[in-house]
Amino acid sequence: MRAKILESHRARVEQLIVQGAIRKEDIQGDAADLEQLAEVEKALSILLKFPGTYLPISLLTPSTVRIFDLGFKAGTTKKCKILVERFLGLGDVLLALIVCRGLFLKYGFKIYFVTSELFFTLAERMPFIEQVMTGEEAETFRFDLKIRLQGEVDFLPLCEKNHRLDLMAAIAGLEREYLNTDFRLPLKESEREQSKDILMEGKWNPEEYLIGVNIQSFADLRTWPIVRTENLVKRLAQSPQTRVVILENQEVRSRFANIPNVILPKCTDLESLIGLVSFCDLVVCPDSGILHLAGALKRPTVALFGPILPDFRTRYYSRCEVLYHPEVFCSPCWDLQTYNCVNGDYKACLLAITVDEVFDKIDFMRKKYEETRDF
Repeated sequence: MRAKILESHRARVEQLIVQGAIRKEDIQGDAADLEQLAEVEKALSILLKFPGTYLPISLLTPSTVRIFDLGFKAGTTKKCKILVERFLGLGDVLLALIVCRGLFLKYGFKIYFVTSELFFTLAERMPFIEQVMTGEEAETFRFDLKIRLQGEVDFLPLCEKNHRLDLMAAIAGLEREYLNTDFRLPLKESEREQSKDILMEGKWNPEEYLIGVNIQSFADLRTWPIVRTENLVKRLAQSPQTRVVILENQEVRSRFANIPNVILPKCTDLESLIGLVSFCDLVVCPDSGILHLAGALKRPTVALFGPILPDFRTRYYSRCEVLYHPEVFCSPCWDLQTYNCVNGDYKACLLAITVDEVFDKIDFMRKKYEETRDF
């Protein structure tokens, strides 16, 4: 019975190849089993019906990308309402907005962006976004197609060879030409004014070189040891004409309270954080949302990486220098997907990065960009 079902699927897929919906080279031996062929058919049938549909594709292959693209071309107009969904991660939301812009440029669709309220301020400033809404509001919204940019972009084996932006674009059926990898986040005047007030409260002189230090990633596994960050900040604060601003709102900030020439903002909501990063001559950070914010604001950045391959995060940030030790046997583990470090070697990848290394890299970046303090 299984053989007959498999043969039936194969026959229908062969017909799709004849029709030009799928290329024959996409149906290789590893994709020719029952489950894969059924997935191809399922995706095509849903996308060709199109109006009011939801994209269920969880497996990214050349076939599904072409099918998705075919679905757009087969039954859409510029009046089409596209719901793009990305809830989590400051960096991921920024990348999702680049994808939204690509969809707008390629098709002229009306783009509705679904995210958490924390990130509304990012999306609302974009001229290609019709409306920003929460997941609850989106439940009753009448759309033509929903694109979920949540989920599979973090998992092996996809992330070994692809940047996260490229994976999101593949889900959305976008070619590389529609992605603005030189994207620069537009600033609000209120963000600049609010953050300048914060810096002035800390006695900052605009002639001083301002270094923003992001202490923590949301994941401890990606966070450099706090003691090393303290030692780094103490050294940086001793440099002539240098001020350090701590880009955190967590309790660990108190550990920097007694270090001279350090600014500790009382509150860093997202808008003031955007403004603060925009003023920084240099940003030091782990693999965190601040990394992507600094990249989107074109600020020179020193990024500390351990469990994730840096290229997957930083490929399109032209002013980012990475510290990463590939010789550590378990790195990258992709956040414990390939290796589970325990007490004896927990975060060995990040522990390999020394304070001297970071300080020297900052000095290198400072000299490299000393004449380009563009804001």
